[in-house]
Amino acid sequence: MQKVDRRLITDLVGREPRSTLALAAVLSADDPRDVKAVCAGRSSCVLARSSPTIWRGYPNLVDPAERPALAQAVERVSAVSLDGHPDDVEPLLAHMERIGEVARFPSIVSPADECRWDPSDPSTRVATPLDVGALDELYADYEIRFITGTRARRKYIQRCVTGHGAVVHDGPDGIDGAALTAGLTPQYLLLEHVRVAPGARGRGISWALVARVVEIALAYGVGVRVGSVSRENPMSLPDEQGWVETQASVNLRLRQRVPERDVYDAPLYGSLTALGSEPIDTPSRPDRATAGNANPRLGSDPRRWTANTSRSIFAQILGPVSSTLPPPPPPPPPLHQTLDVGAGFDLRCCVLHASAPISMPVGHSCSSPQLPADCQ
Repeated sequence: MQKVDRRLITDLVGREPRSTLALAAVLSADDPRDVKAVCAGRSSCVLARSSPTIWRGYPNLVDPAERPALAQAVERVSAVSLDGHPDDVEPLLAHMERIGEVARFPSIVSPADECRWDPSDPSTRVATPLDVGALDELYADYEIRFITGTRARRKYIQRCVTGHGAVVHDGPDGIDGAALTAGLTPQYLLLEHVRVAPGARGRGISWALVARVVEIALAYGVGVRVGSVSRENPMSLPDEQGWVETQASVNLRLRQRVPERDVYDAPLYGSLTALGSEPIDTPSRPDRATAGNANPRLGSDPRRWTANTSRSIFAQILGPVSSTLPPPPPPPPPLHQTLDVGAGFDLRCCVLHASAPISMPVGHSCSSPQLPADCQ
């Protein structure tokens, strides 16, 4: 991966609206380290970090002959998705292995000279940081792609509010609708998430929110692009307000960093088998290369490898080993053991065991305050 330089940004600006998603990801990043790129000739793929461990890819295929090289470059990075124009995304799939779910969505593109929406409603306004808590509750059961957890969702909403603008609708009981913008480019304001509370639907609130977003975009001197229109959140396009184009979205499986190896392939296996002569009864793991079939070297048990499996293996190993070990030495005598001192017992031994009770034979006494000369 490399840094996004001025040349790449210039190329993205010249290809709008086809490159609006990639350009918005670059220009809306809070930290330059959150945006990288992989290149293959004149083609590139912008990688934007949406959370600490999630990178999203936005390919920009300039030359069709560069498809294999760009696809291999994307394969080597830890991107979890590819989004963009179908002509930029779909040609790469034939040269990639980590392909997951592939989908297409309609996307609304309305340039600035074609935006003629109805005037905004007084019940809508631009959101402020004071509205972040209410917006967090409004989007609590709304799925924002690759934004998981309450903390990540609140951070994303706060960034939208303090960034290029979010619009809210004030209802009788507070905010019951909102629209979040995802970035501003030289030609478009990107609208991503429109949300209306279930109890307030059917009153034209979403259309009023979009009208306010269009008003903000025209104040910037740019048009509006709706990132994606799903079946759960449909949206129609007024007459002569632009056009509808298709957006491709692909989920990518993460690379397997640690290869799946059974105990026979592990370097430790040679040391373990040397301890016992009996083979180890090891449940096998599903083999991806054989579409879930069990490893033939380990039997036909398809159970997963768990902590209990490891404990059972070591129990089988340590059982025979423990029977061949020599018996442990007897423990040392406790300090409270009674010592029988007979005649001729050196008093210095009694001094070393002064903390232990001492029994002496009848007629033998050590109570004299005078010590022998060799004990002084």
